[in-house]
Amino acid sequence: DMQECHVLPRRISDLLPRLRRLVEGLSIRDRLPQIEVAVGERPPDGPGLRQPEMVYALVFRILEPLGPDDAAHLRAFAEEHAVDVWLQTGGPATAAPFHPINAPLVYSLPEFGVCVPFGPTEFTQVNHAVNGVLVRRAMALLAPAPGERVADFFCGLGNFTLPIARLGAHVLGVEGADALVARARENAAANGLKVSNTETTPA
Repeated sequence: DMQECHVLPRRISDLLPRLRRLVEGLSIRDRLPQIEVAVGERPPDGPGLRQPEMVYALVFRILEPLGPDDAAHLRAFAEEHAVDVWLQTGGPATAAPFHPINAPLVYSLPEFGVCVPFGPTEFTQVNHAVNGVLVRRAMALLAPAPGERVADFFCGLGNFTLPIARLGAHVLGVEGADALVARARENAAANGLKVSNTETTPA
């Protein structure tokens, strides 16, 4: 009977007993094989400096539709504990916000003026602070300069690709998953970077 988990963010670890009670009260509890956790930020709602609002998303993998009471319980849980609830009915691409319904997630790399939208089932570094240190260190070692050409293999959402392009280099992002290629292109465009068929470059 797990009461806490030191690997999870403290906020989610503290919710484990309540989350257990929630799941036990659902009519589809035997058809709910997993709950995935993602931590991000709300996208900025305008210019100006402010602390990002942290977002904790819980993705409920469900193997049959929710009953009416289940839906009400999930909404109440989301509101009471200020978490986003997503439902996933199939593969990772089926994950969709349930409550609140319009619940975008991003993580930011403010030193590079980059904001990276992502879905809670897409791969990101779990610890955002450590990711910021990792990207900063990689950029310091690589020192990309305007006019240089850089290849980023396994570029994913653009965690390194976008800061490299922001620093002026032409970047070829290589990724094997079509969905991630599409997401990386969207993220480059959302950050005001010029996207061609093969490269992301400074605007």
